Amino acid sequence: MKENSRGFLELTREWENGDILAINMDYQLKLHVQDGEEGQKWIAFTYGPVVLAQKITEMPAEEPFAGLNMSLDEPEKILELITKSETGDSQMVFTIKNSGMTLMPYYLTGSRSSGPRAYFKYNQYIN
Repeated sequence: MKENSRGFLELTREWENGDILAINMDYQLKLHVQDGEEGQKWIAFTYGPVVLAQKITEMPAEEPFAGLNMSLDEPEKILELITKSETGDSQMVFTIKNSGMTLMPYYLTGSRSSGPRAYFKYNQYIN
């Protein structure tokens, strides 16, 4: 395997019937923080290479991570609020505790009547 000029790895060989290529990826739930205007923080989640999003038909008024008394310096505490499960059709979904909201792979959220919401407002509770 070698890296090409665009930074991608190239696998070159003569393939024969029965050859198998296995690609192993680290599928960990991760938190990503984006700075917004006027100091606003937005958070998003990935599961391995998959971006997670909420399927919406209109912009929800509720923000499941606003007012949390948790620091972004300890993302594992926020990640503990998200639990993974699988649907009957083997699709992965994640539930945000105490909110009733679910996250799913971004590519599953779009249709003629729905779309993705991948960023969530984060306002830390201030005493």
